[in-house]
Amino acid sequence: MSDVLYSFIRTTWNVPFLVSRNATVIGREHSATPGPFILAASHASPYDIPLLISHTRRRIDFVTTTEACANPVIGWFFQAMNAFPLERRRADPATVRVLLERLSRDRAVAIFPEGRIRSGADAVVNGGGVVPGLGRTVLLAQVPVVPCVLAGTAVYSKPASWLPLKRARYGIAYGEPIPPPAASDAAATRADVKAAGAAFEEVLCSRMRDLNLRLHEAMA
Repeated sequence: MSDVLYSFIRTTWNVPFLVSRNATVIGREHSATPGPFILAASHASPYDIPLLISHTRRRIDFVTTTEACANPVIGWFFQAMNAFPLERRRADPATVRVLLERLSRDRAVAIFPEGRIRSGADAVVNGGGVVPGLGRTVLLAQVPVVPCVLAGTAVYSKPASWLPLKRARYGIAYGEPIPPPAASDAAATRADVKAAGAAFEEVLCSRMRDLNLRLHEAMA
């Protein structure tokens, strides 16, 4: 990991965003939550990652995918930026162990709980769900989760949006940290843990939908 490289990249690539964007940001103070936390963000475009790095006050370690790291150069860059890969097609306890280790060092870890880019009816903000498992990880980690919603970030797919004219309108909203479910006791069954995790995921989805409504009202 390299916090020095992270800080350098964030400073340099922030310049084209600063001169081109007209951003609406809500609740940015929550991105400075002290101690370990998970930043759970919606994911509608590839530009969500650099914009999260740009706006989030804390340094964040990203959970990325094994597919994204398949290219050696890209894989090296992501890992140098404190990202680590997740195998989406099956249970990946190794990645969970890395995530817990990062949190144990008071770091902030960003994940996209939808598992992939979603911009249609299956997106969380439009009533869809998250990939099962986050709730159980939070139960195990016992850290808060900061919900986050991004809107309109695909505007940067248009070349004109990069011009220094403040044309790139998008929004990002950070919600209040959601405390983790109570830690399971020794008598808890696997079904109990699964149910507690699923209940937490429903709370997270509800908070993200509320944030999305607030964000779009602010952007109107």
